[in-house]
Amino acid sequence: MPQRASGFAQHTQEGGGGGPAGAAAGGRGGGLGATRRASITERDAQLFALTQGLVPVLNTPGSASGSSLQSLVMCAWPFGGGSDLPLVPPPLAPGVLPEVNRADFERYRRNYAAKFQRFEGVRRANEAFRAAASDLAPGQVRHAAGEGLVLAMRQVPAVFFTEDFSLARPETWAEVCGEGEGGAEAHARLDAYAAALDEVEGRLLQEIAARSPHFFEAAGVVQDLRGALSRTFATVAGLRGQVRGLEAEALAAASAVRRLRGRRKNLTDALDKVKLLEGVAAAQEALGLLVGTGDLTGALDVLADLRAAAAPAATAGIAALRPLPQQLAAAGAAIDELLAAEFLHATRCRGLGPAVDCAIDDLQQMARMGSGAVEDALAPLVAGLRRTGKLPSALAAFRDCAVAEVKQAVRELVERTVPLLLGSDEAAAAEAPLADRLAALRPADFERLLGAVMVASRALLGHAADVRATVAELLCLGGAPRAEAAAAAAASAEAVQAVADAAGGRWAKLLGARAEAHARLRLPELRQLLAVCGEFTRACEAVGARPLVGLRTALAVQCRAFLDAAHTRSLTQLTGVLEREPWTVVPVAPEFQRAVDELLARGARASAAAVTPPPPSPQSPATANGDTPATAAQAPSNGVSYPNPISSPDGEHSGSGGGAEVLGVGGRRFHAVGALLMLALLLGEYGALGDAAPGLAGELAHRVVELLNVFNSRTCQLVLGAGALAAAGLRSITARHLALAAQALAAVLALHPALTAAFTAPVPLPRRTLLLPEFERVAQDLAIHRGEIHGKLVAIMRERLAHALEALPAAAAAWAAAPPPRGPPPPFPLAAASAKQLRILGQVLMPLLQLEELRFVFGRIAMLFSRSLAEAYGRLQPLGAAGEAQAAADLHHLLATLRALPLDPATAGAHLERLAALGV
Repeated sequence: MPQRASGFAQHTQEGGGGGPAGAAAGGRGGGLGATRRASITERDAQLFALTQGLVPVLNTPGSASGSSLQSLVMCAWPFGGGSDLPLVPPPLAPGVLPEVNRADFERYRRNYAAKFQRFEGVRRANEAFRAAASDLAPGQVRHAAGEGLVLAMRQVPAVFFTEDFSLARPETWAEVCGEGEGGAEAHARLDAYAAALDEVEGRLLQEIAARSPHFFEAAGVVQDLRGALSRTFATVAGLRGQVRGLEAEALAAASAVRRLRGRRKNLTDALDKVKLLEGVAAAQEALGLLVGTGDLTGALDVLADLRAAAAPAATAGIAALRPLPQQLAAAGAAIDELLAAEFLHATRCRGLGPAVDCAIDDLQQMARMGSGAVEDALAPLVAGLRRTGKLPSALAAFRDCAVAEVKQAVRELVERTVPLLLGSDEAAAAEAPLADRLAALRPADFERLLGAVMVASRALLGHAADVRATVAELLCLGGAPRAEAAAAAAASAEAVQAVADAAGGRWAKLLGARAEAHARLRLPELRQLLAVCGEFTRACEAVGARPLVGLRTALAVQCRAFLDAAHTRSLTQLTGVLEREPWTVVPVAPEFQRAVDELLARGARASAAAVTPPPPSPQSPATANGDTPATAAQAPSNGVSYPNPISSPDGEHSGSGGGAEVLGVGGRRFHAVGALLMLALLLGEYGALGDAAPGLAGELAHRVVELLNVFNSRTCQLVLGAGALAAAGLRSITARHLALAAQALAAVLALHPALTAAFTAPVPLPRRTLLLPEFERVAQDLAIHRGEIHGKLVAIMRERLAHALEALPAAAAAWAAAPPPRGPPPPFPLAAASAKQLRILGQVLMPLLQLEELRFVFGRIAMLFSRSLAEAYGRLQPLGAAGEAQAAADLHHLLATLRALPLDPATAGAHLERLAALGV
């Protein structure tokens, strides 16, 4: 032990040095250690632990504990200390190593006996040292740890432990090394220092050796703690992963909950919207029922509920309820109008009609009573005016006064009568313009007003005529010269004419104020209006007045406006019926057949009148030809009375039950479609309108031509152009649809001569000459389009035959390879299918088309089949016995099918000649 201590001290002196440089180096080393902080890695820590474990083992190998050695091995062993390795290796298999006996072991012991003796000596010395160091005498107290080191360090001078120790300082150098000492003293001082250093080093080694087991135990604890921390970290990492997974699951669950809540909210909102729609639909239905039954108060309650339901907050996002506010506004306006109308109806004077009739009777009574009084009053006045020569000027003043009276009378009559007819007081009625008040009158009320005006005008005209007659009679009785009498008669006649013109002007103004309302009249109402106007013109003519040109012009304008409005409605309705036409056979109601019969009768009468023209009759100012409105309204109609779009502005019509299956036109029978019946109804109404207003014959003929052209062109567009697929929703245009379209055009063609005669006969000859070519062009277009439909039927069969003949060469090759048949073979499927298609077409067309149409269509089909089949079978190569028999069977079957079709006997042989020759 002293040798190891001195050796270690010597090594320290050599490494550190004993002079000032060594001390300075030591001081600098201490200073750097105090100020510099090294960065220690895990590898450095392991090396440090290894060196610390090696020191006690190297110094005192015998005193090293098991835990210290285990920690040293764990630090030095790079593969760790796994607990899964076995402590004792497994035994080797026999024969791997040579067998060792006792003699071999003795020889080994002899070779290493000297070395073992030295090892045993060293071991016993170490054990004795440890026993001496550890065993204490009775009553001896063990010093505290580090106490020996403190005692040893007391032997070292205190200057070495000062804070500012530095050999560079002279005073420190002098105190440590001495000044002026000789070599012996210096060596003695160095030996003292060396001895103190050895003592301190020895004590340090003993302290280190005493603490080394604890160091290694602490290192083991640290290693165990490190493993525990590693496992804890792994557990924490796993738990964090689980937490992250749980957080992801919680996030997904929260997202799912949020989505489900949003879906539940959407479904709840959708359910509320559906309930709202259901409530609105029920309320709308209830509103219609309440309005229809007249319960307007209940309708207002339902309307209020609907308005509450139609609030923007409730209807947001519902496209079906977007037009609801406008519909509710319209419904509210309609209910308000109905309420006002009901109020006016309830407050209307029930005796208005009798009151007006009584006023008219009073006026007539006054007119009858005034004729005698005029004669008595005028006798002395005429005589006096003759004597003064002022009779002509007096008659001129009478004329002006009479015209003023007419205007004043009509004005007062209208202003007093219109409020009564409207059911309001004069003060309220005066606020609106007269034209608006007149336009608000119903047709029947306006006719009452015209009747009152006519009575007043007739009274004034009669009074003027009485004055004229009285003056002429007085002049004749007074023996007035002829020139004077003629001048007075002319002046009186001029006064009468002025009164008639004034009354006619007022009448025309009344009609002009209701021009728009008259355009919407029904035909019976127009007839009644024209009858009243005719009675007025006859009253004016009865007193010797000339025809009223202004009234005639006003009536012509009114009738033309009515015709334009009626024609527009007719075109709209005819086009709508054509667009919705499914092209199926419909029964013919009696009113439609009566309309066609009336048109035929009109044409027959017009043709008969053209052969034997009637004697001329004076023109009426209202109609511009021989018939007055009254006689025109009473034109013979053979008892025909049927509803139609012109008679009813709404275009509503309904056929009565028990209709016929076909429409009869001039002895021919046609299967009808709805559009054809509507056209017949419109044409019949146009004829009735021509009877009511003969002055419109030219315009009416033009409208008829336009109506026929629209029917013709639109029918072809819908059927030939396949427009009905989109318009009426048909899946395809079949042969039945084509046949019904051809029947409709054929029926119009059959009716065309009667239409031409009926609508062109009333037209004056110069204009009739221009109208007849237009009717002829209509007939040509109808015939062309009907021919195109027939051609389409032929084209259908041409396409089917061409498709079937494409497979004939392949079938013929199979026939040639077949063995000869024992008997006549059945028709090949190709021929059987073609024959079946021909039979089906015949079954479809024969009940629909006319006989001449059937012969024409099937004649072209027979000629097509005969030529095509003959060419196709003639081009085949030699077929052999089986092929020839099959071809003959097919040709005979097709030829028999073609002969069974409705062909013209005169041309059937020529049409089938080629096929018959090939079959033979």
